[in-house]
Amino acid sequence: MNTRVFLIVTSLGLLSLGAPSIACAAEKELFHEEVLPDEAELTQKSIQLMRQMVETNRDGELRMRAFHAKSHGCIRGRFVPDKERVKKTRLGVFESNAGYPVWARFSNSSGAIQPDGAADVRGLSLKFIGVSGEHLMPSGSSSNNQDFILFSSPSIPTKDAREYIDSLLVLTQKKSALHFAFEHPGVPIPAAIGSMHGGLVTDPAEAQYWSAAPYKFGARAIKY
Repeated sequence: MNTRVFLIVTSLGLLSLGAPSIACAAEKELFHEEVLPDEAELTQKSIQLMRQMVETNRDGELRMRAFHAKSHGCIRGRFVPDKERVKKTRLGVFESNAGYPVWARFSNSSGAIQPDGAADVRGLSLKFIGVSGEHLMPSGSSSNNQDFILFSSPSIPTKDAREYIDSLLVLTQKKSALHFAFEHPGVPIPAAIGSMHGGLVTDPAEAQYWSAAPYKFGARAIKY
């Protein structure tokens, strides 16, 4: 398969305001992350629930991922940035024109193996090989790789870690989808995500993918 994968860096300021340009002072960040007071506790709770989902979906000794259990395939290639890209996007792995070797994995979002005809979000994960720099994770890993996680929905259905816990409770059947809907009016019910943003995908390589969540990119928050 001859597949070209593009990563487009979009400023959230441009996206949300619809402005033709956005000013950025070097000494001031335009966007920042709001961390909940109990976010560390909520993170551990989400890990616990995802482990529970793995056990729920296990087939004998075979344990599947909590999400994106079904792979369509992996592609090996090379990521090469557009040489005409604007200056403000020349940061991190996008700074050099040389690019990186990359592995791409295509998948279905569900934690259960199901027919591809079932409505579901599709996933694309990219692993850049040979990236230098300091690791942000305190794992002490010596790996020189950088991952990008994307899927076929421009946004996620929950606004923070607390609502994400609620979505996991729906998926683990500790709460009903109706309960979630009453507690969070206006927030899409996680069980219906597939029918909202999924549907039949005849070729995963032709679908469009987003990072969904924002990422820090210099003084900006961006989405891929």
